[in-house]
Amino acid sequence: MHDTACRAKHPPVTIDALCIVFDNLDLTLPFDAAVCAVALVAFWCCCHLGELIIQSPNLFDPLKHVSCAAAPSAFILQNQEQTCAAVFHIP
Repeated sequence: MHDTACRAKHPPVTIDALCIVFDNLDLTLPFDAAVCAVALVAFWCCCHLGELIIQSPNLFDPLKHVSCAAAPSAFILQNQEQTCAAVFHIP
């Protein structure tokens, strides 16, 4: 009997790989927006909690971790319906 749990490991999906995918999607198209949403949910759901939280306040590094002080750096008008978006850096 073949055990499907013993498959060869694949290279990890990285944020850089996701950016390549997203750069080739048109988020104004419903299908592309759905692909983007599913890819992000799948990516972040695979993270372990320890990969998303800071282990100790002494280990906080503003170059690596998001804080409440991450103020938006720009506000952009998105369309004719006056919908705006805030842009801020997430390390």
